[in-house]
Amino acid sequence: MKLVIHCGLHKTGTTSFQKFCFANRLLLRDFGVHYPEYGDQFQHSHVLWEVQRRGSEALGAYLQECFREAEPTCHTVLLSGEDFENCIADVALASEIEALAHEAGFDAISWVVVTRPIEDYISSLYAEKSKHGVVLSREVVQKAAKERGCLYLSTVNFNYIFIFDFERFAKRFRHHVSGQVIEYDFDSFMVDHPGVVLLRQLLSEDAFTQFQAAAEIGKRAENERLNYDQVEANYVATALGVERLKSNWFRPLAAPFIWLRLRKARILQNGSTKSG
Repeated sequence: MKLVIHCGLHKTGTTSFQKFCFANRLLLRDFGVHYPEYGDQFQHSHVLWEVQRRGSEALGAYLQECFREAEPTCHTVLLSGEDFENCIADVALASEIEALAHEAGFDAISWVVVTRPIEDYISSLYAEKSKHGVVLSREVVQKAAKERGCLYLSTVNFNYIFIFDFERFAKRFRHHVSGQVIEYDFDSFMVDHPGVVLLRQLLSEDAFTQFQAAAEIGKRAENERLNYDQVEANYVATALGVERLKSNWFRPLAAPFIWLRLRKARILQNGSTKSG
């Protein structure tokens, strides 16, 4: 049986793909692909959260459970969690995950990576993280992307490694994992519906046609990017510890701070666009 780990990158249509797979998990199972549940989550990033909290035993037990659930009718277990992105830089973690997968009974492992242009990734991540109780400087993020190709970010829930420049890490990652590494660019991954290109590869041609005809496809875009004003208001509110400043009613109280952050962020983005 094959284990496929869709490990991001972040902000590459992952949420839409995960919700699509979750909504159609019974149908996918009919065609030999098991997309397992994990608590009340529609994706599998929280497995890695548990690894950071309690150690790799949590993941080992979950992989064994997935393998048992998939037998005997499925040929593939599909996990999708963008926090597996850490594995691209933390190759020791990637190797440990593969060892645990083999112990659970899987005989083949594939890693799926979706990339996008660096500046697009930075802009999208910068906006997204404003909603999650952190305070980022766009200047610091861009500097990390340029110098290291990645950003290390610690929060109360998880220690992230965001890989902006996959090419810097690809050779080392491929060298340290035994499984196949499948790479798609963002545009290819988003054709028709996020992840269709991956499902087409996991299913036979006939099975894919039948699946597409019967699948439930959501119409609403997931995790749409916030506008500049709201992003900077979120960061100011977090920095000051006043959640109410995220609301339009209270935003005038922090208007000078928001304006300064907004001005600096736009200058940095415009400068980056011109230099690119």
